[in-house]
Amino acid sequence: MDQSLTNTNEFNVRDQRIAFIHASWHADIVLNALEGFRCQLIELGYDVDKIDVIAVPGAYEIPLQAKLLAKTGHYAAIACSGWW
Repeated sequence: MDQSLTNTNEFNVRDQRIAFIHASWHADIVLNALEGFRCQLIELGYDVDKIDVIAVPGAYEIPLQAKLLAKTGHYAAIACSGWW
């Protein structure tokens, strides 16, 4: 079976929605990570308006929030930043 043409959809970074989940504790540290993340995505051609930023109380809540967002199917990627 020839699988070389299984994915014929064009990948356009401008169309991708990304979630960034961050803990509220040590906000100065995790928000620096968010700024670096945004800058890198802009350099790669992503639309900064399609980055949804979600705050959770602490690092322990990040995995559950990531799981809930992943189940929606709305995001091409989910990034997280926390500090404990």
